[in-house]
Amino acid sequence: MLEKDTPFNMGHFVSKKNTQLMNDMNSNKAWNNSYRVEKSKEWQAYVNDQAAYAPGSFSYQWSPVNHRVKGFNVSSANNEFWSNLSLTSANLK
Repeated sequence: MLEKDTPFNMGHFVSKKNTQLMNDMNSNKAWNNSYRVEKSKEWQAYVNDQAAYAPGSFSYQWSPVNHRVKGFNVSSANNEFWSNLSLTSANLK
């Protein structure tokens, strides 16, 4: 996935240690499950330490709603948005 010549390496992350760890994970020794797990964990720790990928954008989607509103649900699975929406009190306080 993060090898030098793979088209999926969108971040263009390349280093000698990364290449070595990738080669270790895909070597004949990797048929031994415990060896492969050990190398995979070592690779994960290395990639996390190097911050090979960082989010380009991050945001929360939030909608402020008055406490008097009942049934407010903006989930994509909610096909009855307007049917479930109601106001619990006419009093503003």
